[in-house]
Amino acid sequence: INAYGFSSNSYGLTHPSLPNYYPIVGGTDYGLTYNCASPCISSDDILTANIDAAGKTWRGYAQSLTYDGNPLVSSGDYATDQLPFPAFEAIASDPTYAKTHIVPLQQMAIDLQSAETAPNFAWFAANEDFNGEGPVDFPWGMLKFAIGQLEPKHPYNVPALDQFLSETVPVVINSATWNDPTRKSALFVTFDEDNNNTSLGIGNDDNHIVMVVIPSPGAVAAGMRGGPFVVSTYYNHYSLLRTIEDSLGLPRLTNNDTYANPMSEFWVAGAV
Repeated sequence: INAYGFSSNSYGLTHPSLPNYYPIVGGTDYGLTYNCASPCISSDDILTANIDAAGKTWRGYAQSLTYDGNPLVSSGDYATDQLPFPAFEAIASDPTYAKTHIVPLQQMAIDLQSAETAPNFAWFAANEDFNGEGPVDFPWGMLKFAIGQLEPKHPYNVPALDQFLSETVPVVINSATWNDPTRKSALFVTFDEDNNNTSLGIGNDDNHIVMVVIPSPGAVAAGMRGGPFVVSTYYNHYSLLRTIEDSLGLPRLTNNDTYANPMSEFWVAGAV
């Protein structure tokens, strides 16, 4: 936050977590009010399909997913709801396609060694132990979580999240692809939702979330703003989708992203 562009007015759209993921991939939450543990979205008009159709590439990187693991089945510390993609039947119906595109987190360092292997769009995610919310295993994890709700700023597991970011973000920004002056890349570090414990009457902040945007050297040279700075325009997950689409030259998915505020404040005025 103190080193890069920070959006002070970014918001999630709903609760719980995954209905906030789906808008970034599908342009809508599909009316879902729960986390999909198995394929539950039949629409194939999704961001990843448009990426494929444009001849571009994408990958989801999941912490704790193993190379011999099935990305469509939760196992060990890996859960299918770390990423939005397994919820879509168009992806889950093709296990080979899914395994090619949903890969272990450690694969990211390998992929980013070269612009030829780096995906045009990447989503990386922590597991339940490092995502800033859990672990909520019974009984000790749930007890610690409950106690954390009573403490100022709800610090439970924030150190674990910091550890995840301190280990993962440098993999990106120290990679050959990121530092290639001919490549324009941006890293968006954000949350799905706020603390949200309205049932307890605590922890809700109108779904106000953190959003930090880190531009690569090539992106700054091409017109993105270098940090630190703060922007105050209202943004939400549809704004992020709109920005991804604009950056990759992709068509809109729904009216939600069509009419969302693009995150243009992170670019120098007039830059393309």
